[in-house]
Amino acid sequence: MNLINNISMKISLQRYKPYYLFYILAGAMLFLAGCSSKSVIRKYYLLEINPQIVSQTEQKPLSPDLCEIVPADIAPAYAHQRIAVRQRSHEISYYQYHEWAIDPVDVFSGVMREHLQNQQLFEQVSDVVLRSIPRFQARTSVYQLEAVDRDGDLYAHLSVRFLLFDQALERPVVEHTFNRMEPLKERDLNLFAAFISLMLQEELTHFSDKIRRYLVSGN
Repeated sequence: MNLINNISMKISLQRYKPYYLFYILAGAMLFLAGCSSKSVIRKYYLLEINPQIVSQTEQKPLSPDLCEIVPADIAPAYAHQRIAVRQRSHEISYYQYHEWAIDPVDVFSGVMREHLQNQQLFEQVSDVVLRSIPRFQARTSVYQLEAVDRDGDLYAHLSVRFLLFDQALERPVVEHTFNRMEPLKERDLNLFAAFISLMLQEELTHFSDKIRRYLVSGN
């Protein structure tokens, strides 16, 4: 009798064995998915500049004209919140869990507006549609905005052109172009964002200095 019971039990186990394996595998996959979702943290980075306000001894702006901030023109490979990293001359990839907190188009347009407003160069600086046609336009073209991973070291790379366009003359009157790559002491994307921010602020200062000299010269 016991022999018959043992045989029937083995038959039952063999019949349901595939189901047991299915539930075991499904449970293991859910467990691993839960562990991975808890361990992965997506990080976001800011591009920020410190406001540089011109001394209040300047009673009025250098120019009575309006200046429109045109939305930044960013190369398609960098025109999104994914942070690009270049490891070979013509090959880039993107960090999976590291992104810009704000779309670069909004960042570059915003910092241009903020910087020129603080410099008291024009009667009004705006990135919205103005009632009257502005004489000047501030234009930004971003060619490269990336981390460069080379020989085990990480670099911050920023290549940009700033342009002041005179709509009355129908031509650019001030241009500032730069292509900078700075080595980082650590492989740290927070440090990378800080260096990009610093380069952006320094080059905006050079650009506004050129505009000031142009306006002072009487065009």
